[in-house]
Amino acid sequence: MCLGEMSQKTILLQAKKMQSRIPEGVIVFENQWKIDIPQAKRLRNLTPSSFYILYNRSQGFGIKILPATSILSISKGTRNKTILSSTDVVPSARRFADFMLYDFIGCWARDFRTSVLKKVEGSNEQHSANHIIWIKIASEAEQRSF
Repeated sequence: MCLGEMSQKTILLQAKKMQSRIPEGVIVFENQWKIDIPQAKRLRNLTPSSFYILYNRSQGFGIKILPATSILSISKGTRNKTILSSTDVVPSARRFADFMLYDFIGCWARDFRTSVLKKVEGSNEQHSANHIIWIKIASEAEQRSF
């Protein structure tokens, strides 16, 4: 069960900015992302709750999210081990806001295992995450006690 007395969960996220170039001083987005397949495999092997955030600040693309498993499947299907095209990725991706609300906060995407939580926090003497975002969900009464 997701909710309960002080339960903790984690997901792993790897952020990727859309490839771009600047010919003649104008930024042009390439509609593709550079992907490190060995990194995606390491993330997936740590936890099935590993995801990629794919973003582009312009052209109305916004932020999309895709499981590391899907990244690996798309790479295998397209036979491209370094670059993934938006044409191949976007049909399987979710909007980041939908993912956070329905999948993460809704408790569908998560890993409760102590070994993964310790790895993320860096408390098992292994490399910790570069950034940790804490989200606390509580009732109004619990919030007053913060």
